[in-house]
Amino acid sequence: MKTSPYLKYENRLADVIAAIQVMGIYRYYKLDFTGWADRISGDEKETNKWEKVFKEHPEFFRIDQTKKKASLVWRRNHPKNYNVDTWSQISKADFRALSDEQKTRISRSPLSNNDISMLIESAISLHSRALQQKQDRRWWIPIVIGVIAGVVSFLANKVMGNI
Repeated sequence: MKTSPYLKYENRLADVIAAIQVMGIYRYYKLDFTGWADRISGDEKETNKWEKVFKEHPEFFRIDQTKKKASLVWRRNHPKNYNVDTWSQISKADFRALSDEQKTRISRSPLSNNDISMLIESAISLHSRALQQKQDRRWWIPIVIGVIAGVVSFLANKVMGNI
């Protein structure tokens, strides 16, 4: 059975939560891995780490067709109608009237606090389930230890009885 990505290293859940928070409210919904590394942890040297987090958690993150940019799944479902300069939504008609250069300043709306909270609760729940499954896979260990202890005790009594 494959190990859950939530259990790959100690702070994975914290990383997923940090990514959800930043990606949920940053003015642009999609950036390259280096951009997210800088935004989330303030260290572009952590680009590879963040790329792995995004790729290993498709329940929250999506990689674009070029395989170079990541976004939050929930936010990708919002329409592209958010002006990153004015922090306001624009109509479809206004969007169509923009030049190609101006359209680069239009993104998808940030998530609400409730949306972000719900995603974080989901991450915590998935992490808890991964921990529980890991513990459930070890049900046999106490039984084996008990059997071994019983056999050792039996053999020790046999040897002691024959002396």
